[in-house]
Amino acid sequence: MCECGYKTFWDLAGNYSGFDTIPGKPLTKFDHLKFEPADYLKLDQILKNRNSMLRILNKEELVDKSVKVKSNVVDAVTGATPKTIKNSVVEGAVYSSYTLWHFVNGTIKNQMTQFTQNIYSESIARQLLQSANYETQLFALKKMSEKDFEIYSELLFEVIEKSVPLIKAYIIVKAPLPFSSFELNKQFAALSGLDDYSKSIFLNQITNEEKAAKVFLPLVFTMFEDLNKKQQELIAGAYQKFEIPGFKELQEKTKKDKND
Repeated sequence: MCECGYKTFWDLAGNYSGFDTIPGKPLTKFDHLKFEPADYLKLDQILKNRNSMLRILNKEELVDKSVKVKSNVVDAVTGATPKTIKNSVVEGAVYSSYTLWHFVNGTIKNQMTQFTQNIYSESIARQLLQSANYETQLFALKKMSEKDFEIYSELLFEVIEKSVPLIKAYIIVKAPLPFSSFELNKQFAALSGLDDYSKSIFLNQITNEEKAAKVFLPLVFTMFEDLNKKQQELIAGAYQKFEIPGFKELQEKTKKDKND
């Protein structure tokens, strides 16, 4: 960006987290106009979008040369910004948006992740899991063993409560259910931060195998009325299949709900 400076920031998983300007060197646009507050916000969102159109465009495609825009500052003419990419760039800073996006989302990400791999530790794992960026959380989760999912269970419960459905589902699928600790199983069954998708994943996990079913189904009995019809049928089927005590009570509960 012309005659100005900036510094960018990444987290330990190599994900872009923000940028800042160097004091006295604001970012500028066409005709040396300074960035407005809204321009800085838009640029930040552009850089965070890893699926931006900018990833498939060449620099030659960034301007519409059939439409000329004359500078008010110097004796020069440039092309206009094509309508198709206006949402992917800061108006008046097209080339800068493109260059910075490719810098932030290019090879530097791999360099950052490799650095983190070399210094990885329990404290770094915890820091990554507590990130607000789900991709950063996923980076840490993919490095965890089955044993780790039990060791870090308390922290993972917090992640499940707060994170996006993708992360909730990933943890549920990878967790070695049932845990060796009854108390952990009890806490897991009582999680309240599950969306419908994650809840269905959880119910599938605890009804597929006898060992998990016999531990978890009695623990989720009290939430039966809050489940949809398909989920209720899944639980009822597992109760019957694995001959878990309480099936008759569950049948009566189902009949009562239908009559009501």
